[in-house]
Amino acid sequence: MSRSRDIRRPAWTRRGFTLIEVVAASAVSGVLMGIAVSLATLAMRMDRTSRAHLEASLSRARLSSTWRADLEAGPVVTPAPVGLGTQITLDYGAGHTIEWRVLGSALVRQESQGGQPGRRERFELAKGSLARFSPLAPPGRWRLEWGPPAAAGQPLGGWRIEASGAAGDAANPTANPQSANSAAESAQPAERPAEPP
Repeated sequence: MSRSRDIRRPAWTRRGFTLIEVVAASAVSGVLMGIAVSLATLAMRMDRTSRAHLEASLSRARLSSTWRADLEAGPVVTPAPVGLGTQITLDYGAGHTIEWRVLGSALVRQESQGGQPGRRERFELAKGSLARFSPLAPPGRWRLEWGPPAAAGQPLGGWRIEASGAAGDAANPTANPQSANSAAESAQPAERPAEPP
């Protein structure tokens, strides 16, 4: 009897899916998964890029304020005898010095008190960047610039920070010392990208 009941059942009451329905559903879900994965990958890439830009921007801002604060505090600036502007020493007297060095694609700031190493900071630059310290006129003004390599004697094509030391510099012993207020007033240029040649 149960067998006759199954036979009499109309076709539309059967349970399950046809093969065509399963293939169509699989194709649609595959396309939707592909779109979702590509959107997630794009979102992660954009997040990574924006974080890198934010970190670079914060590092530039920290570097700029630290560089200016160090110079405007009135040190005697002594460039390294060799290395084309890759190292300078700021001497504040009483054994307090700050040394700025270029190490590969990074700037390192080493503070020392009485000959004992103190706080050390590292500022990462863009990969492949060069950096250098240059004296400017009037004496006591210095430029820190970094960016992609440039021809000899040309400015680097990246960023520049200019600031004045309040006490002149050792590279030019005839420099007239400036007061801290006039140094701060004359150090107006903001951190900016270098002008294209």
